[in-house]
Amino acid sequence: MPRRDALLIRCSVRNAEEVRDRAASEHRTISGYLLHILARRLNTDDRLAGNITANLQLARPEPATPVSHAQPRTALLLRCSVEEASRIRSAARRR
Repeated sequence: MPRRDALLIRCSVRNAEEVRDRAASEHRTISGYLLHILARRLNTDDRLAGNITANLQLARPEPATPVSHAQPRTALLLRCSVEEASRIRSAARRR
């Protein structure tokens, strides 16, 4: 049996409601919906990252410090394989 992992995705209450509604409309679980969306995004990011030269990556500005959010926050639990979780975490670090 494949090893599984879980990620806690922080987002606004409004975004979480939207994810739940879209997952339901597509007859998917929340994890299934998020994995579908993330897979498309990660594939795009990987293709773009392959086209960026090392010089451009070094010239990237430091990320801004997070601003406190005025909106109420919540979290979504994403269950996925260990490999998928590793790939998602790597992409999150790059952002």
